[in-house]
Amino acid sequence: MIGSIKKHYYKTHLNKIPARESSKGRTNQLRSVTILSDDDFSNISDMRDAMGAFERAGIQADGFLVSTKADDSDDTIVIIGPKDIHWYDIPKQETMISWLQHKTDLLIVLNPNSSPVIKYLCASSNSLLKTAVAFSGDYDEYVDFCIEVADDRQKNIGGLCQAIYTELLRINRLEPNKVNT
Repeated sequence: MIGSIKKHYYKTHLNKIPARESSKGRTNQLRSVTILSDDDFSNISDMRDAMGAFERAGIQADGFLVSTKADDSDDTIVIIGPKDIHWYDIPKQETMISWLQHKTDLLIVLNPNSSPVIKYLCASSNSLLKTAVAFSGDYDEYVDFCIEVADDRQKNIGGLCQAIYTELLRINRLEPNKVNT
């Protein structure tokens, strides 16, 4: 009973997000990246590694980590903890204002578990281009492309970011400024 009420609230809020047109404003040079994940798939150290890979290539990188732990904190990564999320899996207003004001060229979703919070943040993102790992099929309607990962237990976040960046170069024929992992 409670589960169905929670699901109803979630779907009602998710359906309020306006439909997104295909990215017409894609950039021909990547300047900023946002990496979004949760603590089921990556931790603060993983997120720092992934952000560092892009920063070494001269690309501004920001991290957002949805955490189930109330005590997680970091100076370089935005932690979205239990206190920032409503009981029906929608981020609270303060969190959403911060998220919606964050504009970036590329959003990378590194969560293969299809977390409702991650899905909602992905759907509402202002990023010009959105991508996710391929085994997270629930994101298909919210992202522009997926990168196929052979093993859903892959924990090499830096390698995954490199694969996404390489595929983006191939698709958009960008000038390669190699991301070092």
